[in-house]
Amino acid sequence: KEDFKKSDLKEKGSLAAIIMQDKSILQKDKDNIVKLLGEPDAYFFSEQNLTYLISKDIKTKERWALTFLINSDLKVQEIRVVKTCCY
Repeated sequence: KEDFKKSDLKEKGSLAAIIMQDKSILQKDKDNIVKLLGEPDAYFFSEQNLTYLISKDIKTKERWALTFLINSDLKVQEIRVVKTCCY
Protein backbone atom coordinates (compact mmCIF):
# COMPACT_ATOMS: atom_id res chain seq x y z
CA LYS A 1 0.00 0.00 0.00
CA GLU A 2 2.59 2.57 1.01
CA ASP A 3 5.17 0.99 -1.31
CA PHE A 4 4.50 3.53 -4.07
CA LYS A 5 5.10 6.53 -1.80
CA LYS A 6 8.25 5.04 -0.28
CA SER A 7 9.74 3.95 -3.61
CA ASP A 8 12.59 5.83 -5.25
CA LEU A 9 12.17 7.76 -8.51
CA LYS A 10 13.06 4.82 -10.75
CA GLU A 11 10.60 2.49 -9.01
CA LYS A 12 7.84 5.11 -9.00
CA GLY A 13 8.37 5.74 -12.70
CA SER A 14 8.14 2.01 -13.45
CA LEU A 15 5.05 1.57 -11.28
CA ALA A 16 3.39 4.62 -12.86
CA ALA A 17 4.01 3.20 -16.35
CA ILE A 18 2.51 -0.16 -15.35
CA ILE A 19 -0.52 1.52 -13.77
CA MET A 20 -1.11 3.69 -16.86
CA GLN A 21 -1.03 0.64 -19.15
CA ASP A 22 -3.39 -1.40 -16.97
CA LYS A 23 -6.79 -0.59 -18.48
CA SER A 24 -8.52 -2.64 -15.76
CA ILE A 25 -7.95 0.30 -13.39
CA LEU A 26 -10.31 2.45 -15.45
CA GLN A 27 -13.78 2.54 -13.89
CA LYS A 28 -12.50 1.25 -10.54
CA ASP A 29 -13.93 2.98 -7.48
CA LYS A 30 -11.93 5.85 -6.02
CA ASP A 31 -11.72 3.93 -2.73
CA ASN A 32 -10.00 1.01 -4.49
CA ILE A 33 -7.17 3.29 -5.61
CA VAL A 34 -6.71 4.64 -2.08
CA LYS A 35 -6.59 1.06 -0.77
CA LEU A 36 -3.97 0.22 -3.40
CA LEU A 37 -1.73 3.31 -3.10
CA GLY A 38 -2.67 4.95 0.19
CA GLU A 39 -3.86 8.51 0.71
CA PRO A 40 -2.91 10.96 -2.07
CA ASP A 41 0.09 13.19 -1.34
CA ALA A 42 -0.26 15.79 -4.11
CA TYR A 43 -2.96 17.91 -5.77
CA PHE A 44 -4.12 18.36 -9.38
CA PHE A 45 -7.00 20.78 -10.12
CA SER A 46 -9.54 19.14 -7.81
CA GLU A 47 -9.65 17.33 -4.50
CA GLN A 48 -11.86 14.79 -6.28
CA ASN A 49 -8.82 13.59 -8.26
CA LEU A 50 -6.30 11.27 -6.60
CA THR A 51 -2.74 12.51 -7.12
CA TYR A 52 0.48 10.80 -6.01
CA LEU A 53 3.88 12.46 -6.20
CA ILE A 54 6.40 10.72 -8.46
CA SER A 55 9.27 13.21 -8.29
CA LYS A 56 10.21 16.70 -7.22
CA ASP A 57 13.21 18.84 -8.06
CA ILE A 58 14.42 20.89 -5.10
CA LYS A 59 16.12 23.53 -7.31
CA THR A 60 13.30 24.19 -9.77
CA LYS A 61 10.45 23.06 -7.51
CA GLU A 62 9.17 21.07 -10.49
CA ARG A 63 6.95 18.17 -9.45
CA TRP A 64 5.58 15.25 -11.45
CA ALA A 65 2.68 13.17 -10.23
CA LEU A 66 0.47 10.23 -11.13
CA THR A 67 -3.12 11.45 -11.24
CA PHE A 68 -6.34 9.49 -11.35
CA LEU A 69 -9.11 11.69 -12.76
CA ILE A 70 -12.32 10.75 -10.99
CA ASN A 71 -15.77 11.13 -12.56
CA SER A 72 -19.07 12.05 -10.90
CA ASP A 73 -19.69 8.36 -10.10
CA LEU A 74 -16.43 8.36 -8.07
CA LYS A 75 -14.75 6.03 -10.56
CA VAL A 76 -11.43 6.37 -12.39
CA GLN A 77 -12.11 8.03 -15.73
CA GLU A 78 -8.52 8.63 -16.84
CA ILE A 79 -4.95 8.22 -15.59
CA ARG A 80 -2.27 10.82 -16.34
CA VAL A 81 1.25 11.78 -15.39
CA VAL A 82 1.12 15.53 -14.78
CA LYS A 83 3.38 18.42 -13.86
CA THR A 84 1.89 19.86 -10.68
CA CYS A 85 3.80 23.12 -10.38
CA CYS A 86 6.06 25.59 -12.08
CA TYR A 87 4.37 25.82 -15.47
